[in-house]
Amino acid sequence: MWDLYKAAWEVGLRHFEALPRNADGTRTIAQSYVSEDGFRLGNWHHTQRKAHAHHTPPLCPPYPTPTP
Repeated sequence: MWDLYKAAWEVGLRHFEALPRNADGTRTIAQSYVSEDGFRLGNWHHTQRKAHAHHTPPLCPPYPTPTP
């Protein structure tokens, strides 16, 4: 199961690294940002920052679970 989370995290990281950097060397992402392939990068990035702030593992599936 952890391999799935690790793979999901790596997908998010690849999407994040594909974004161009700002003039100051950072990447700015709106929480609502969705990549061309449907990856919810803004949500992923927000989750990673929140996990880092709370010292919890950065776990987040790469695509949203459909809601009924």
